[in-house]
Amino acid sequence: MRPAMTDAVGLPPASPRRRFALAVPALRPGLWLGLAFVLFLATCALAPQVFATHDPLAILVREKLQPPGPGHWFGTDHLGRDVYSRLVYGTGNSLLATFIAVAIGLAAGSLLGLVSGTAPRAVDAAFMRVVDVMLAIPNLLLSLAIVTALGFGLVPVAIAVGIGSIGSFARLMRAEVLRVKGLTFVESTELLGASKPYVILRHVLPHAVGPVLALATIEFGTAVLSVSSLSFLGFGAPPPAMEWGLLIAEGRKFINVGWWLILFPSLVIVATVLATNHLGHALEEHHGRAP
Repeated sequence: MRPAMTDAVGLPPASPRRRFALAVPALRPGLWLGLAFVLFLATCALAPQVFATHDPLAILVREKLQPPGPGHWFGTDHLGRDVYSRLVYGTGNSLLATFIAVAIGLAAGSLLGLVSGTAPRAVDAAFMRVVDVMLAIPNLLLSLAIVTALGFGLVPVAIAVGIGSIGSFARLMRAEVLRVKGLTFVESTELLGASKPYVILRHVLPHAVGPVLALATIEFGTAVLSVSSLSFLGFGAPPPAMEWGLLIAEGRKFINVGWWLILFPSLVIVATVLATNHLGHALEEHHGRAP
């Protein structure tokens, strides 16, 4: 009987999932902070009334442009509306548009990369030239051109940002498909007479999708920036809708007397990007260590 594999101390080696779980608490405490912040944002998006302290649409002229304090944690805007509550209620629109954008990029890009990596060489070359063109154009500039053609609104912004991210997902998926196709067990399955669709769906896709999902987490932060930028430029949902980029656009008119109108929405965007990037890099390292 073949002896079981052991590590340096004679114990069976831990699985990659267990090694990852053991390493996170000791080596990546920031990961838990990022995860907690993401969960907080998700709760704000689903149930904003739980965390909001005021009616985000209530106009109180007597309390306009009040600095942060006990009554208004993030201050008030030029109409006396509570900035913190508007940020909480704006989380839903911002995250919804970002989620739609990432879902479009992930689905379309993964499909394009999968087809390209398994198609004949001529088809692969044609698809990759299209992807090269998409990657050559800055994401925000491409999204701006698309949303100009689609029209204004939160959904067109999400679609435009999603289309702009297809190239990144397609490139990574193709690379992973080509890597997995060269593994011994995949080649052995093909030699045993398994059909090509079976090999792709049963072996290639499950082993190639992990790094792509990690990229989706990282791209979520990039999409937050793109969605907020387009909303700041006026392409997103019109007032009185609440969205992080729109709140910054409204607050810039009063930056000389209300610095908090710009600071706190910007900090929320930065914190969201950092948190999702931290989670994405942790997943990326996990898949990089997995055999």
